[in-house]
Amino acid sequence: MTSNKLNRLLHKKGTRLFFRARVISHLKAAKGFIEILKIPQKHVVVGYADNAIKHFAKRIFSNYQVIADRTPSPDWLSVQFDTYGFTRILKNELIIGIDPYKYFHPENLIQKQTKFSRQNMRIAANRKIIVASSPDQDEVKVIIKAYRNLPLNPKPLLILGLNAPENEPDHSLKDSLLKMGFRVTKRGKHAQSLSSFGKSDIVILNTRGELLSFFKTADLAIVGYERNLFEPAAAGVPILYFAEPLDMRKKERRLMKEFGLIWRRNETSHKLLETARGGAQINPDTLTDQILDALDHPDYLVEGAQKALKIFKHKIIPIVRVHGTRTLIKAVLRN
Repeated sequence: MTSNKLNRLLHKKGTRLFFRARVISHLKAAKGFIEILKIPQKHVVVGYADNAIKHFAKRIFSNYQVIADRTPSPDWLSVQFDTYGFTRILKNELIIGIDPYKYFHPENLIQKQTKFSRQNMRIAANRKIIVASSPDQDEVKVIIKAYRNLPLNPKPLLILGLNAPENEPDHSLKDSLLKMGFRVTKRGKHAQSLSSFGKSDIVILNTRGELLSFFKTADLAIVGYERNLFEPAAAGVPILYFAEPLDMRKKERRLMKEFGLIWRRNETSHKLLETARGGAQINPDTLTDQILDALDHPDYLVEGAQKALKIFKHKIIPIVRVHGTRTLIKAVLRN
């Protein structure tokens, strides 16, 4: 009933919702917001900040009006997402928390392209693939140390999905890894061939939007602190994750926990995965053993993650739908 009231209101006022996306997570959140609240396509306009986002905007919203970001028309309501969960209704603008909208049906955003197959990457059938999602510099050091100590033959392929391209060419991650004796491939363009992966120990992934597709080929996901745990969960991959920031002292971490500042940007996925035991928290001192255990016994982690996704779909989404719809109705009435 609430969704029907919203749609009647949008039609009566002739309001269009202008979703302004500066990063890919904004596009995912917009898709979730639209589908959860059941907003008709005719009332939606999607804006992209630059050409890098344009490609993904047109792919995710293939049947919608997609334009370059601009000043909204008078009858448009600008909708933007707040990373830390704050919601504000302003004149001609709604700012709403990005969590949990960006999680809705993440599996729908995983590319089902054959080019990301093990065959195209030239990966042997008995070789494992580990994908690290958005680790920071300190986490990368822990991951590399653990990877180096893995007593496996053949050595797994490690794909480092960095959160941002390197900006220090003279002291790059690739150079450091080469000096350590690793065979390294750096992937910076979507058109770049995948065939070199099979001859590499480590792949540095500096492209936008491909990480989800690589999850589909992975045997294990290692996820950085405060990152989206539902993405590898939706791909059916066992998950190890950094539960706390490594670059803080114990006292600072304790204060962050006390004031509820841990996992603010991906709070829902973290809480559900933790409750359902769908992921294991990383101990930097024993990560090598944790990797071996997860590769040998992935089922319990995968089952826990699938349980968390079901809870999200059947229990969280209905609550979010009611709250989000009421908030949007208030914003439209104020517009």
